[in-house]
Amino acid sequence: MVKAVSYNKSLKNAQTTEELYRLFYKQLKKSIKVQIPVEITSVDYVKNSCDVKALIKETDDNGNVLPVDIFPNVPIRHTNETSTAYIRVPVQVGDTGTVEFFDCSISKYRLDNIVEYHFDEDYHTLESPLYTSGFYSEANVFQLADVNNTAIEIGTKSGTFILNVDKTTGALTITAPSATITAPAINLTGAVTINGGLLVTGLITGQSNISTSGTITTTSTMSCSDILVNSKNVDGHVHLAGTPPGNTGAF
Repeated sequence: MVKAVSYNKSLKNAQTTEELYRLFYKQLKKSIKVQIPVEITSVDYVKNSCDVKALIKETDDNGNVLPVDIFPNVPIRHTNETSTAYIRVPVQVGDTGTVEFFDCSISKYRLDNIVEYHFDEDYHTLESPLYTSGFYSEANVFQLADVNNTAIEIGTKSGTFILNVDKTTGALTITAPSATITAPAINLTGAVTINGGLLVTGLITGQSNISTSGTITTTSTMSCSDILVNSKNVDGHVHLAGTPPGNTGAF
């Protein structure tokens, strides 16, 4: 970011050419900013831009604190996005990050995706900023609950959702108040343990045995080709007439 360099009285009072150059370059260096920490004050999700304010303060040659710089309509960089996929974490008002300034104007590319070099000297100006989130002071750095055993963790800072991959075992743990998976088919390979109730609104089919130590209860109809009870097949099981219990029906 380049600000106008004012030729103030400190330059006019330079006694030698060497001192003049030294003071001039000191002012020039002070006026150029490449990257600075900022805080978001408003967000436009449709335009993918935000307004930010600088988190550093500057002083003039007399030591007076200057007003904090405000940068409007700054494009937001999404580091986890390509032409085929994305992981999007929407920025919020109050988030802190950095703004960097390009070496030339990006206005044409930003509006209609046209790459153009202007052959200008529009270096680090207010018209070419870019916001990147994730720059925090040490006092505000978010700490993982178990950083030494975590390979990957994605979650909300409130703790309502956490996806964690163990660094040693690779085990995946997901913690959430609820979960919904929408897919035409879901395949699970391996043993499945359900610690709770199972509600099925469709048809349950299988190609193997169902084993349970509990009770199977239904208020509807259970259909099958045969049922084995105490090593006896229900289908076709009859008692001869006159033998206990004295009927000719099944059981």
